[in-house]
Amino acid sequence: MVEPYISCGVCEFCTIGAYHFCREGLVYGVTVPCTRPPHLWGAYSEYLYGAPGAHVHAIDEMVPAEAACLTSVVANGVRWVRTRGRGQVGEAILVLGLGVQGLATVIAAREAGLGPIVAAARRRNVRKLELAKRYGAHVILDVEAPDICEQIAESLSGQPLPLAVECTGFERLIDLAVQALGPGGRLVLAGTTGGQRHALDVDAVVFKEIDILGGLGQAHDTELAARIVNSRRYPVEQMVTHTFPLCEAPAAIGLFKEGRDDVIHVALDPWQ
Repeated sequence: MVEPYISCGVCEFCTIGAYHFCREGLVYGVTVPCTRPPHLWGAYSEYLYGAPGAHVHAIDEMVPAEAACLTSVVANGVRWVRTRGRGQVGEAILVLGLGVQGLATVIAAREAGLGPIVAAARRRNVRKLELAKRYGAHVILDVEAPDICEQIAESLSGQPLPLAVECTGFERLIDLAVQALGPGGRLVLAGTTGGQRHALDVDAVVFKEIDILGGLGQAHDTELAARIVNSRRYPVEQMVTHTFPLCEAPAAIGLFKEGRDDVIHVALDPWQ
């Protein structure tokens, strides 16, 4: 499995392990045009060029390709729970949103020994809810319920919530996370907004001394994610709901952009 980041290894960010911020770095499929030799700079192909500075991880040959392709997604969850969120064994966690990133966060939380794991999402996609339970969520709530804050508190037996990971970028759910967190709580914002600016209850953040933490790339968290995928403890491949041959990439992208409730992750099979 190849990480998206290609790093120089010597700049101030690389030397402290933050190679996803590399000053001279490149990102597969994003910052390198396919016109640049040897032209294999993206994952929509049978082969990928292993450039100097690329980060490569071994995936067991018994692991399905559908699971292997989600290694970097699992690494996101690992980063948000362990590295950015500083999650500790036995701590409660609230995961908002159960798309592929939210489900990966549930896996990372379970693997790190957090609990109870409370996941909140819309109830329109039964498969997402079933996977969240299979991956280790102890409680699954309807995020659209009018008394969702009370339900979160009840699921924690009145104990303060120390950690929340928001995976959607929706303003209402960011506000919900701020409301739900206890004093000294940590909020990892992992969902992007497409450039939209959101309001934030600054008073609640100040009076509860909430840490607001951005969550971006995987950096060194991919190695642990690869071990999780290789362990086969979690049926990661079940997040892939639709597969297309490479020649139908536009259709695959179009399906994903529709935002249908039955779509979790769309994969391309270059050998199909």
